[in-house]
Amino acid sequence: MFKRRRLALAISAVMLLAGAGLIAYAVTSGKSKPEGFGTPSSFTAPTTVPIVPTSVPTAQPTPQPTPEPSRADIQRLVIPKIGVDAPIVKIGVDSQGVMDAPSGITPVGWYDPDLPNKYAKTYYLGFSNHPGWGGNTVFAAHVFVDKQGRAVFYRLRELQAGDQVTVRLDDGVSYNYRVISRQTYDAETISFQEILGPQQNEIITLITCAGDVIPGTLELDQRLVVHAERIADQS
Repeated sequence: MFKRRRLALAISAVMLLAGAGLIAYAVTSGKSKPEGFGTPSSFTAPTTVPIVPTSVPTAQPTPQPTPEPSRADIQRLVIPKIGVDAPIVKIGVDSQGVMDAPSGITPVGWYDPDLPNKYAKTYYLGFSNHPGWGGNTVFAAHVFVDKQGRAVFYRLRELQAGDQVTVRLDDGVSYNYRVISRQTYDAETISFQEILGPQQNEIITLITCAGDVIPGTLELDQRLVVHAERIADQS
């Protein structure tokens, strides 16, 4: 199961700087001179000077502004390879940086970057973003729940590079991703900065528990982390 644990979570707010490229256009206006021009001894000016029409630049279409990505809430997480079509619930972290987990076997928790404000907590959830807005969107769910059985991420370990994951929003917008990595970490030594830190490309991160049951607890001793990279525009 993915239980809520008191792990020190060193998460930094990440600001992604968008640089604007400056394009320099070199404009030349040199026209070829008529043959023999500039040779005083042989040059004879023509009696009729041809009129060279002035070229009119082709009108360029006005560039349209890029539409802002959707701000709608996430509705479902779909992973066809392992039969997942699950509802999404919003989860966050507490003032000590402890990551929450969803309740029950069915839902997948999304670490909503706005949720701490709704909880009136000051801790900044800087490791997860809204899908479509770049960076990393982080989800967590259980692998099994005591007395309830297998949970939604039970088969997450079966995912391989190239498998598709889809995130669907409430307004009908969908984002598609392709799995690029799957790795298991020791629960006591996992580096959250490594798996949740700044990302150059837009990705999603799926987290659940793995490994063996820790004696005297209902917790597992490892964490399974899957990363998937966005591959298609919103539709």
